[in-house]
Amino acid sequence: MARKLAKIRVRGMTTLMRDISPVKATKALREVDREIGLIADELSNKMANDAPILTGALRNSLLNGVMKTGDLQYDINVDLDNVPYTWRQNYEHKTKRYFITRNAKIYDKGFGQRLQERLDNVW
Repeated sequence: MARKLAKIRVRGMTTLMRDISPVKATKALREVDREIGLIADELSNKMANDAPILTGALRNSLLNGVMKTGDLQYDINVDLDNVPYTWRQNYEHKTKRYFITRNAKIYDKGFGQRLQERLDNVW
């Protein structure tokens, strides 16, 4: 038998919903989704450009790995057969190490600000 652990009540939503235009909300979601896609593309390009190149497979995998997987959700995928190789190169390569983690941290710092700017343009 399921047991209720908590009861959460939110007040003031009716007033808030009256003040929100559905058209603006839809446009805001569309713009944020577009910005997330741009960030994913930029990040994948930056990682690919910084990656070590032996055969070019890792670089090409990163360049072609951006996929929209849902609303407001994009994934950057690498060739699954090369995942151990990819992570080894990321952590152990003499001159190109941290090409994934370094770039992810750089984009993580500005992520919220970019989304906020996009929202400010709509709202």
